[in-house]
Amino acid sequence: MRKSLLGLAVLILIAGLVILTRFGERDPQTTPDGIETPREPPEAPRIGSSRPDDSGYRELMARTTQESGSSEQTGRILRSLALDADPSALSFREIESLLDRLSVDPSAQLLLTERALAQPEHRWSTLERRWLVRLLGRLTATVDSGSLQARMEQMGTGADRIPFVQGAAETLSRKDLGEGLEWIGTLEAELRGPALHGLGRAWADSDVEKALEWARNEADPGHRLHAMKGIVSGWAQADPEAAYRHVMEAEGEFRDALLVEMAASTARTDSVQAVEWVIAAHRDPMQFEVLEDSVTRWVETDFDEASEWCLNRIPRSDLRDAAMVAVIDHMAITEPETASEWASKYPTVRERGLMAERSLVHWARESPVEAANWYQTHNERFDSPNDPLDFGHIVLVRKVVDSLGQSDPDAARTWVASLTEPSLRNAGEEALGKIPDGEGTPTSE
Repeated sequence: MRKSLLGLAVLILIAGLVILTRFGERDPQTTPDGIETPREPPEAPRIGSSRPDDSGYRELMARTTQESGSSEQTGRILRSLALDADPSALSFREIESLLDRLSVDPSAQLLLTERALAQPEHRWSTLERRWLVRLLGRLTATVDSGSLQARMEQMGTGADRIPFVQGAAETLSRKDLGEGLEWIGTLEAELRGPALHGLGRAWADSDVEKALEWARNEADPGHRLHAMKGIVSGWAQADPEAAYRHVMEAEGEFRDALLVEMAASTARTDSVQAVEWVIAAHRDPMQFEVLEDSVTRWVETDFDEASEWCLNRIPRSDLRDAAMVAVIDHMAITEPETASEWASKYPTVRERGLMAERSLVHWARESPVEAANWYQTHNERFDSPNDPLDFGHIVLVRKVVDSLGQSDPDAARTWVASLTEPSLRNAGEEALGKIPDGEGTPTSE
């Protein structure tokens, strides 16, 4: 018996050593919930002094400040700007700024918003499109409230209807709360709850205490959440400390949803506060999108501080990784080679691939041959330690071609033509064949 026990103990010891040897060398580490975390985080990326091409944006903005004259003349100029602006060549931030400048003429704003929404769906993130559609609802209610129903019918049953009614309800409620409530009552049942978001936001601006009392008395839990989201989204901008104290008195998913909503509403005015609020939430469906938006706005104003803070101060590994993807995405605009190099050393496989895809797309658009040559000498860094066939680098080639092909098919073909390693070249050519209006054949150098 004693020998049997001794033998069993030896087997357990050997098994333990094997496990430690096998998994102790794993990079990256994983948490109990399966989220990979860096063992030793790399140094935060640093950005140089270069800036992206303004794509005609500065000229457009200059025209809004240089021109002067009668209100009628100014209106013609602004409408001209809304028509001259090319949404396909402007970033979302540039469109946001131009829309702000056009705020003196809601008709011009509406025109530019419509043109931005006419872009292909992949052009905007979910959060960006939602912002544009909500603005469309506000502007439609301002310029021609009689066309609200027709606009909604054009949207069919799609997800755009929710932010549209939120925006429309906000504008109507700012004019008259009774009018807002009456309009909400005419909506289909599934849209009434989301529309309370707009009413809550409008009411909070005029009397937050009465708005809170109204929301607390809402019997339907879903409607109450929509109403509270609207209230805190406006309240967070007017009195962030009071709004935060109130929200922290809530519990569980309700509190998390309100924290993320507060972050989304303040990202444009206080991105640092927005980041702190969104990471304070436990779990929420919109958490990662709002975090990415907030971080992107922060790095635009102070890249070094934002990148270091996100890398070293965000405690939850999945949120930290998502924030760093946003950091590198911004860096890639002006310094794609540096961004690609930094990305290739990131400890988690999924984020390493996302960062590399975004930085390589920017780099290949400007210098496809250089980008391809760099990738061929570093592609082994993008294989997953859990992928015995080492297909990570091949998948990345396909993703770069897919992304680049949407905006610059010629650059995509040149990128593929510069890949001399057979497996990479074959993967690129296969992806080229799926580019719309493309021949599927890479150009030669």
